[in-house]
Amino acid sequence: MICSACQDKKQKQLVENLVVEQVPIALPKQKIDTSITKDFVLGKFDYKTHQNFIKVNEQHASKPLYLNITCYDAFIKMYEATKADGIYLKIISGTRNFYEQKRIWER
Repeated sequence: MICSACQDKKQKQLVENLVVEQVPIALPKQKIDTSITKDFVLGKFDYKTHQNFIKVNEQHASKPLYLNITCYDAFIKMYEATKADGIYLKIISGTRNFYEQKRIWER
């Protein structure tokens, strides 16, 4: 094993006689999400009609936009928690497809 730190000025040291215990862990089987395709990762899909995306309620956003449903659910929980303290959050950016993002890059 080699030990080092980012700020360490000394040479790296080799640590010998290191005892490592292996503990087998049973991992739960996970369902593979088949909705994540190459086109999805590249943003080449229509988020307005995709089953995993939802239009954000206008009280939560500064303009019409869409978010992943899981992300939006988490935002709503955060919004409700901060609203109790008098803080009102607004989403200012959401999902973009490949071509919308490309237009921004090419400005």
